[in-house]
Amino acid sequence: MNNDDFLASMTTNEIVGEQVSIWLRRRNRTATALGEFLGVTQTTASRKLKGDTTWTITDLARTAAFLDVSLGDLLPSIIVEQEKSKAPDLFRSGA
Repeated sequence: MNNDDFLASMTTNEIVGEQVSIWLRRRNRTATALGEFLGVTQTTASRKLKGDTTWTITDLARTAAFLDVSLGDLLPSIIVEQEKSKAPDLFRSGA
């Protein structure tokens, strides 16, 4: 199984959680610190990182600010493709 297949088998929340986890390690930050920044418990932050809890757009924007990255860094293209496949009419060219 290649990386694209692996990512395709994950939920959007799992992919985002994995991306955030990668950036936490790169920035030498912890899930506890992220949780405090988001105003949630460490348990909730951990559940988000595992993909067990939904990431809201507010969570994503605040997390990007916390990590000093762009939203695009947290949302790889596979997520965009997954969302497009769920509602192709919303993503028509020229719409």
